[in-house]
Amino acid sequence: MGWYTYGPFEWARRLAVNGADAHFSLSVYHTYIDRLSRAKLTYMFAPPEQLRTIHYPEWVHVNDYPAAKAIGESGQSSDIYEVLYYRVEVRSSIPPTSANYLTPGTFVGNVYDPRALWMRGWEGHDAGDWEYYEQVHEYVWRDRFEYGTTYYPEIGIVNTWAPAGEDSTEPKIEFHPVYVDVYYIWGGIDIGEDVEIRNPFNWQEGEQLPRPLLFDPGPNGELEYGHQREGGRTAIGYGFLGIVRETAKAEVWPSRFADITGPDEDAPVDDIFTVAQAKLFNNLSWDLWTQDWQVQLTPLSRWEQWLWELEVAQWEVDQVGQIVDEQELIEIDEYLRSIDENMTWRFFKH
Repeated sequence: MGWYTYGPFEWARRLAVNGADAHFSLSVYHTYIDRLSRAKLTYMFAPPEQLRTIHYPEWVHVNDYPAAKAIGESGQSSDIYEVLYYRVEVRSSIPPTSANYLTPGTFVGNVYDPRALWMRGWEGHDAGDWEYYEQVHEYVWRDRFEYGTTYYPEIGIVNTWAPAGEDSTEPKIEFHPVYVDVYYIWGGIDIGEDVEIRNPFNWQEGEQLPRPLLFDPGPNGELEYGHQREGGRTAIGYGFLGIVRETAKAEVWPSRFADITGPDEDAPVDDIFTVAQAKLFNNLSWDLWTQDWQVQLTPLSRWEQWLWELEVAQWEVDQVGQIVDEQELIEIDEYLRSIDENMTWRFFKH
């Protein structure tokens, strides 16, 4: 015998799966949540030799049946993973040819809750059994049939008895026809591929577990925003400086700001620069594990300290590969230092 453990993981999984299935019945969201969570939990307790895969859908031609058909009937049909149709069904006790068809109380249907039909590989409406269906609208086909029943109160059919015939002394229960219209509505084709499920527990050695990283605390050995007390909690934050360099010409007085580069001119570069400062903060917890980080633009401050850090960064540029160009960093530093200190804050308040 084995015991099935009902723990936090199973509780959360059921909450997500059952909730999605109830509200998104036409979606495979709940299936993906289930497969991904189980695979990653397996990674945690049994490091895999090979990562698992899951199909990542890419639905195309949802409004273009001819385009999908061209792929399905060509040599590219193997690229189609699934075909999607929506199935809407109407059952009525009154024939569709009658003027009283769809009278309230005489029919039921799933117009507001259609079913999704996923079919592997190409499945066109004009192949196999589909060729017998009638096309009633653009990319909509109908299958029409009927059957008999003695009891279907939802559409007004209740048990009724026929009088005894010549060959029997007992009355017989009557069968009533039920008219069924089934509509198949085009939904698209999935040309997605299988992708690997990433392993969140991908460290190499047990003693090298993921841990919070300490960012550069700045020239004073302290973070710009440091530790703050907010609402009785300890908060932590970091300051970041962003610099954007654009080669576009000035739209105001362009002749004055064109071709003025050089050692004897007014500007060291022929570009436009924008500087912005932002803070990344967590006002709910002091630790870096709590997932409640927020970011916000702030007025630029500590200008001299930023310039100092830019100068230091020139010696560390080799640590980030090709992400930052060393020469460009030098030019940015020279340009920002060329601005008169008294004019600097006028720019920042502009």
